[in-house]
Amino acid sequence: MSGPAPRRHAALPALLWANVVAGAGTFMPAALLVPIANDLGASIAATGQALTVFAIAMAIGAPLLAAATAGVDRRTLLVSVLALFGLLTAGSALVASLAAMLAVRAAAGLVAGLITPQAATVAGLLVPPERRASAVAYVFNGYALSIVVGLSLGAWLGDAFGWRAALAGVAAMSLLGAAWVGASVPRGLTVPPLGLAAAGAFARDGRLRAILAVTVLQATGQFLIYSYLGPLLERQAGIEPRHAGLAFAALAATGLVGGLLAMRRLAVDPPGRVASAGLAAMAVGFASWPAIEWSGGAPWALAWVALAWGTPCFAVNMAQQARLVQARPALASLSVALNSSGMFVGQAAGTAAAGALIHGGAAAALAPVGAALIVLALAVSLRIDRAAAHARAAG
Repeated sequence: MSGPAPRRHAALPALLWANVVAGAGTFMPAALLVPIANDLGASIAATGQALTVFAIAMAIGAPLLAAATAGVDRRTLLVSVLALFGLLTAGSALVASLAAMLAVRAAAGLVAGLITPQAATVAGLLVPPERRASAVAYVFNGYALSIVVGLSLGAWLGDAFGWRAALAGVAAMSLLGAAWVGASVPRGLTVPPLGLAAAGAFARDGRLRAILAVTVLQATGQFLIYSYLGPLLERQAGIEPRHAGLAFAALAATGLVGGLLAMRRLAVDPPGRVASAGLAAMAVGFASWPAIEWSGGAPWALAWVALAWGTPCFAVNMAQQARLVQARPALASLSVALNSSGMFVGQAAGTAAAGALIHGGAAAALAPVGAALIVLALAVSLRIDRAAAHARAAG
């Protein structure tokens, strides 16, 4: 590892920005589904599959490309990935058909699968072990910020200038990120090769597998509603698509606050405790979703759901990443990549299931099914911590 300590510290904001880019590129189309569908002549459910293919590609690309690029200098890797992601996102702003959109989004997702896990890995390499959890949490806060940039601003840009201009904005952000990482991350940061031995070690570790299951379950539950938030609010609460950005802004504000609180708690509390607390709050939020429709979109109902769901929505995954890094530091590059894959698998599964339920006229089932999955994730999370406590007591 090279580079003086001040430069390492200065690199953390650049890594946070890389996550802003990854989050904006992932979530912005959710705020633009209606105008994209109208422009490309497709249904909303079909257009939503652009989110699904992106998530599937990220899920595949994260672990496979992490293994394939293990020997590459981390700065070189992140700069290259951000630049390529910017070019592919610019390409998605130029498509003329849904088929072309799906193809370009799949390619962009494959590349984007490297951004978040490698940003977390680099953050862990830049700080002493005792600061690893809080550094990873700080960098992942970029995802909370990406809701402001990717969803709130994206919805406004899409309404004011068109969805193509909004995606072009993400492309510019990605190229800026490539330049920032190149200027601030020191050379010489490497990770151990991720061969069959590392994969075998992960597969044999029941605790790591259980942590990954928590990520998949809660992500699937969240994306049952998240992917179609704008259309659902229009259908169930009479909120016009051009005003959906306000809902995304509410989630952004609460998510950012929750991320900042999680950073502070992760400095003193075990990551598992932070994750479980967030899952409990999230389950309450999903269970409360029907109040939005019952009240006709009353501000109090919208505010309550945003508070209960939005506050922990990114804090949970921050805690999950810190949980994995602490559990097996030597496997952090692989486990964090797989955790990202778990998020993307959940996104793909939740988006696909939501599209099927909406198409089948069962949109009312989205919230209770999502709540059930999040409660199941909470049960697994609590069991992980109980097993760890018993192991410490026995040892």
